Amino acid sequence: DKSRAGDEDSSFRAALKKMEYWYAHHGTTVVMMTVHPEGAPEGMLEYVLRGWPTFERFCAMLGKEGVHEYAWPSLIDVSLGDTSTCARVAPPTPEMMRAELASKVFTNQSDSDMVLALYTATAKGFMGGIEELDYQGLGWDAAQVGVVCAWLRRCGACKRLFLGNNPMGDA
Repeated sequence: DKSRAGDEDSSFRAALKKMEYWYAHHGTTVVMMTVHPEGAPEGMLEYVLRGWPTFERFCAMLGKEGVHEYAWPSLIDVSLGDTSTCARVAPPTPEMMRAELASKVFTNQSDSDMVLALYTATAKGFMGGIEELDYQGLGWDAAQVGVVCAWLRRCGACKRLFLGNNPMGDA
């Protein structure tokens, strides 16, 4: 990739070795800005259309707690104003992530394969080793629960799954 050289490329490669910790670790708070602030440069690509923020967002969705009154919020979207606590969504499987990334824009298009590989390794490691999946009260419908169901056969260490208090319906 010719857009990164010297120290910038070295720093980028070093950061990639632990990138998932910044977003997926249950002990970190992830702060997002999903809507451009006033005065943002005209023509700036929206958050939901960009590749790296998609990776960051979905890694953060892997192990963060749900929203409740007794815990510090682990997902914050400063674009939401007074209600800055961000809703957690079901993390996509690697196959779902591949489809998601296909529609995203990267400054360096060569990053797309790297982002997919990073997400796949992070998601498989987390979901394959977790003993308890707690998705209670997240407001998930049948589609979100369906994403979790797509993961279940890969959750070899999982002993407990909590899905209560979600409006998923009978499906």
